Amino acid sequence: MLILKFQAGTEQKRKFIFFDEASWNDCVKLNIENFELDKVPSQEIVNKVRIITKGISNKEDKVNAVLNYVQEEIHYLDYDLIEPKKPETVLKQEFGDCKSKSLLVIKMLECLGVKSWPLLVKSVGLDERLLNVYSGQAFDHCVVEYLYEGESLIFDPTLVPQKGKIWEKSVSDFRYGLRVIKDERQLTKLSWKSDEIFDVVALISKEKERARSCSISWEIEFKGQLANRQNYIYKKQGVKSVFETVSDELLYNSFLSSKNCSIKYSFEEKKPKSTLKIKSNKSIKIFDEGEFIPYPLYAKLKIPEREELSKVFELPKVIKTNQLYKIQKLRWIDYKADSTNFQNDWLKYQRESWIKNDTVYLSFKTELLKSHLDSIRYKDVEETIDFLKNDMTILLSKKAVPYDDIVIDSTPKIKNYLPTIIIFILIVFVGLMALKRKKN
Repeated sequence: MLILKFQAGTEQKRKFIFFDEASWNDCVKLNIENFELDKVPSQEIVNKVRIITKGISNKEDKVNAVLNYVQEEIHYLDYDLIEPKKPETVLKQEFGDCKSKSLLVIKMLECLGVKSWPLLVKSVGLDERLLNVYSGQAFDHCVVEYLYEGESLIFDPTLVPQKGKIWEKSVSDFRYGLRVIKDERQLTKLSWKSDEIFDVVALISKEKERARSCSISWEIEFKGQLANRQNYIYKKQGVKSVFETVSDELLYNSFLSSKNCSIKYSFEEKKPKSTLKIKSNKSIKIFDEGEFIPYPLYAKLKIPEREELSKVFELPKVIKTNQLYKIQKLRWIDYKADSTNFQNDWLKYQRESWIKNDTVYLSFKTELLKSHLDSIRYKDVEETIDFLKNDMTILLSKKAVPYDDIVIDSTPKIKNYLPTIIIFILIVFVGLMALKRKKN
């Protein structure tokens, strides 16, 4: 039995985890039996692979076709069974849990002569304190690890359809995994590198010289798994749902919705890459007392609360981000260009600014190097985030900012008051006529 101590607010709490097996190898043997990995693929599976790969001569493309088929055509359904369903059943029903979908992939790859096996993982990353627990309770997910041209690749069949080559199909940072292979006796440390890229170019300008507020347009480029997720949402629910996935952080406090924006979405058929273009159809508040903050990057700089910590905690999901803001130099802006470069073991950060013609350019670049850190580093991360947020808060002028440059457009327009003016004139006219008659 393992007793884990962790902090919950001001109290120390304990969690008890019982060992199911005497070693990891015992856990492997049990899963080998459950998965029935020694069984050769049935004729039904062989025939399906032939259909899926018909007309494809390149082996890598055949492997990719099998992976795409399971992600796209076999729906994910978690039904909490200890043993996976038989591949033939999953093929017929067209749904399965993580174990069942993984087993189907393994048997299909076997038809192509590709060696693969189940990999048991923790979906949010395994805590180091569980490395010697020897219990299936340590895992809550199953993926596939396979060998291609001497390289070990990991594939998660439960993810949304992933475009691109087999090398472009990324997975989460599971940190450790248990390979369901004969004689495997320990957990494997898994490598991880995010393929997610989120690029933003925003143009902020005044539509009219005497207007009291600004218009803004965004061009957002998604790459990697981010693009795959957006493509899936777009195909299932349309462009408005794609807009909603980024609007809370991107359009922070701007009171915009899909109803008052022009929205266009495009994607590449064979690559994990897509573009969302947004243009506000109304003027909005951009600056607050002369300050500019780069959303959504600023909003993503958040970590779990201290009372939620375990042995490790998840770092801000800034992934790899390039954000460029082009701000028309309004009459009150008094800004001198500068730059910042920062890097530690988990994050790269670069800010650059320059002024060209009548435009202020603000560039922010970040890259997440790790997904988790030990909780003893929590205070260091807090201080780093405070530093970054302070550096991202750009003061465009030290002087008081004119009110008419920072508020939502509320310029009085005579046409709005025309009915009232007409009624007032009529009342005055009628009153004068009545007074004249009285005198006569």
